[in-house]
Amino acid sequence: MRRLAPLLALAVLAPSPALAFSEFEAFGRPIFPPPPEPPDEPDPPGGGGGRYFTGAPADGFTCAVCHFGGAAPRGVELTIQPDPTVDGYRPRTEYRIELALPLDGLSAANVEVADFSGRAAGTLAAVPVGSQTAADRCVVGDAIASHEIEHEGRRIVGLDACGAIRLRTTWVAPETATGPVWLNVGTVWTNEANNEPTGDHTTVFARVIPPFGGTSSAGRVEGGCRAAPGSGGAPLALLIACGALARLYRRKLR
Repeated sequence: MRRLAPLLALAVLAPSPALAFSEFEAFGRPIFPPPPEPPDEPDPPGGGGGRYFTGAPADGFTCAVCHFGGAAPRGVELTIQPDPTVDGYRPRTEYRIELALPLDGLSAANVEVADFSGRAAGTLAAVPVGSQTAADRCVVGDAIASHEIEHEGRRIVGLDACGAIRLRTTWVAPETATGPVWLNVGTVWTNEANNEPTGDHTTVFARVIPPFGGTSSAGRVEGGCRAAPGSGGAPLALLIACGALARLYRRKLR
């Protein structure tokens, strides 16, 4: 069995159709949900097991683990006002984060700000419904597209794949500047006209934001997986779970 473990991991992680959750809440559901009660009820859908694939320290992986093959769309842009990557963040200061997404096709996105341990740094929140415009909302039914959740000490804001072309959040920096924080953003884009299984494209941003007066560092992450800062790599169980999620429990972005 020990000899089979590496082969099992490779098999599970083999390329699979580019499938995805179209709803933010699916990330928090168990990967392998318990059997339904009564037994004749439909099987409950699987989920992400609490992984949001932002690439943040507590998550490790980006959405490129499961999505690949699509051409890069035009129009993906991340802005922060005021920009704390210039001279660092100031305690208790509010920053406006805006993620512009392509006009064509469908996009989904997850955002979080975390400290080195992977816990939420400061307060991250979606723009209130009363301040949203058409760009922030679903195309069909003008439904709310952005959501926020607290999960095991983390705070994530996400956007459903429903036609919204902008994700806006506010981040209030921690009360005390104790060190750098990580802004991590993962987006997935698909063209509705493209029915090929490998037609998704991921855009991943990672920003290291130092405390005020510190040196700034900003960069775009290229690639599918990264381990938490200072770690030696992702555990095998996580690799298997991520691969199983891609193969068994994802839906096509529509």
